[in-house]
Amino acid sequence: MPTPERIRRQFARELSSRKSGLDPLRAALLLAQAENPELSPERAEIILQGWAESFRARLDANEEPYQKILAFNRLFFQELGFTQAPNGSPGIEYIDPHRVLAGRSGWPVTLALLFGDLATRLRLPLRLMSFPGHLLFASPWLGQGNFVDPADGKLLCLDEARHRIDLHFSGQRVLLKPEQLLPLSDRRLLERYMVALQGVYLAEGQHTEALRVADWRLVLSPRSRKARRSRGLILFDLNRFEEAHRDLRPLLLRSAAGRVDPRLGIRARVCALLASLEKSVRSR
Repeated sequence: MPTPERIRRQFARELSSRKSGLDPLRAALLLAQAENPELSPERAEIILQGWAESFRARLDANEEPYQKILAFNRLFFQELGFTQAPNGSPGIEYIDPHRVLAGRSGWPVTLALLFGDLATRLRLPLRLMSFPGHLLFASPWLGQGNFVDPADGKLLCLDEARHRIDLHFSGQRVLLKPEQLLPLSDRRLLERYMVALQGVYLAEGQHTEALRVADWRLVLSPRSRKARRSRGLILFDLNRFEEAHRDLRPLLLRSAAGRVDPRLGIRARVCALLASLEKSVRSR
């Protein structure tokens, strides 16, 4: 059974892979395995490859590229039965890809990982797009301004996609044009997944697991101020004040707010840094 450190090294190798490129789903599977070493990324990948092989001939029976996308949607959401987790379902079983594979219900970000991985195995030209608070797939086979929502497989035009995003932001109007939307890289998708996973662990009071995700976020993005601040806050909650201070203080070194009285105890200094950081964010 692999140790957490060995799994972490595998994760780091996955991030630095130049030959095949980053595989965001495999990285997410490794994250889950670090919590439960009995889980096997290879077993999950065998399931996905089996589906791809069984679906390939059926997709090839559709001559029109557009029809292939529709057929793939039906296979994923109707035949396999994947669905979006009910609203207010924060449990780890709805975000861990191993458990979503078994339960067929998950958060959109996990469904996007699985949907995108299976599409890649089938060589379907789907590309994840960066939308505010939402994930949507585009494809040249669908035409400009048309998208697939990985939460439910719905085929959306730009106005329908905008409406869903408006609902996400409580009715606030969001102006979107096809030429303004940018592809979401595999690395950014993985980062979104890790942020969501960390939030689930924190909501369930699993600060040690949340800290592991925060550590691995910094393996993914070593220069990310947000990731370092996030880890510092978790360390503070765990009463690991010296480590929290090391993470949080560099964020304020260039501002007057970061000049905390060194005569204070380490916990008091971290509290002062947090107060200064919050004040700095509010003033922007």
